[in-house]
Amino acid sequence: MDDGDSAQSPSVNVTLLSTGTHSLQYSSDVSAPNGDAEDWIQFLPFTKSVLLEVSCKGSDVQIEVIQSGQRLEQAACGTQKLVSVEPGNSVQLHVSALAESSQNYSFYTLRVTTP
Repeated sequence: MDDGDSAQSPSVNVTLLSTGTHSLQYSSDVSAPNGDAEDWIQFLPFTKSVLLEVSCKGSDVQIEVIQSGQRLEQAACGTQKLVSVEPGNSVQLHVSALAESSQNYSFYTLRVTTP
C-alpha cells in the first residue's frame, strides 16, 4: 500500500548539526509491481560530504541521491560510499523497488553519517 510520501512530502526530514545530530538511520520497505514502490527521505547536511550506507533483505533497490534537482549519485543494496554535498541545502534520497515481471520486495536500512 502506498504510504503517500513524495519529493514534496518526504517520510522523514532530518537536520544534521555540528552541535547535535550527526547521523540518520531509516528503515522501511518497498515492493513492486504491487505495494509501495518508492520512499522519499530528506536531510539537511552541515558538511561537504556524507557517508551513505545501504543494506537490504530481499530484492535489490535503487537509491538516487538528489540535491537542488540534480542527481548526485546512484546506489543500491550493499553500497557504502562518500557522497559530496553542498552544506545547508536539503538532500533527498529516493528509494525505488526495481520493477520486474514478478513481485519484488525489499526491507532496507539507510544510514547517513557525517565524516
